[in-house]
Amino acid sequence: METIRMVDLKLQYDRLKTEMDEAIRRTVESTAFINGPEVHKFAGELADFLNVEHVIPCGNGTDALQVALMALNLEPGDEVITTPFSFIASIEVIRLLRLVPVLVDVEVLDPELASQGPLAEVYRTVAVLRSRSSAPAVDHLEKVLAAAAPPEIESYLDLAKGQLGLHRFADAERTLLGVLERSPGHPLAREWLALARFRLGRTDEAVAGLRQVVSEHPERAESWFNLGLFLIQAGDFAEALGCLRRAVDARPNMASAWYYLGVASERLGRAGEAAAAYRRALEVDPAYDRARLALGEETP
Repeated sequence: METIRMVDLKLQYDRLKTEMDEAIRRTVESTAFINGPEVHKFAGELADFLNVEHVIPCGNGTDALQVALMALNLEPGDEVITTPFSFIASIEVIRLLRLVPVLVDVEVLDPELASQGPLAEVYRTVAVLRSRSSAPAVDHLEKVLAAAAPPEIESYLDLAKGQLGLHRFADAERTLLGVLERSPGHPLAREWLALARFRLGRTDEAVAGLRQVVSEHPERAESWFNLGLFLIQAGDFAEALGCLRRAVDARPNMASAWYYLGVASERLGRAGEAAAAYRRALEVDPAYDRARLALGEETP
């Protein structure tokens, strides 16, 4: 069985051995190692191959990346979007020039989705937002979505998630209502709409919305969990207890659901059940300090 190497320079050399050995011989004999005839010949052939006017030969790919970034006249602190699925040089040169690397998902930047124009800007912004949510990224996505109006709803869901994270609940409500105009039954959009309304102080609307979601999608652990939280806030601990039990049944490794199951149990005077739920939360996530404090234990 032949081993397939990630980088096989020997195989490449064997295929081009005669041509490479001759080029090396000519270079050594001429002693023109820097910007000599062979380098000029390579630059001309590469320019023809790429159909460009100018080419700058470099000693290695790291230098090439650095030269390209230097040509952009970026300022220290500027952000550069790149991929984590690459050699370390992709990040090295960004940091060397005192720039800030922003790592994004390669799939979102698939050039076949949109390589240029407003839609490409939407996908690039979504990629950055998924990597690291920030107010500037959310602001920019709002702007480019208004200009491009992509046909799919995923970009709008990314915007809504960013708005919720920044506590822009009224903006998130408007975005999610737009999503639901396109896809009325979308469970995630309906769940997030309930969350936005809850944060806006409209608890009754939020509870009603989530009750409808869980009635149609009983498998959604997050929906049961959020409904339980809303009901705890509303003081309906008995119904909250039932919702949180459904959440942990659907997703047993949800530490937060176990914790709030303990909270609801405690409010109902069920101390033993509350303690068991808190301990289960710690079994799932030993770093869940709120459960430890609820049990009266010291945090590490």
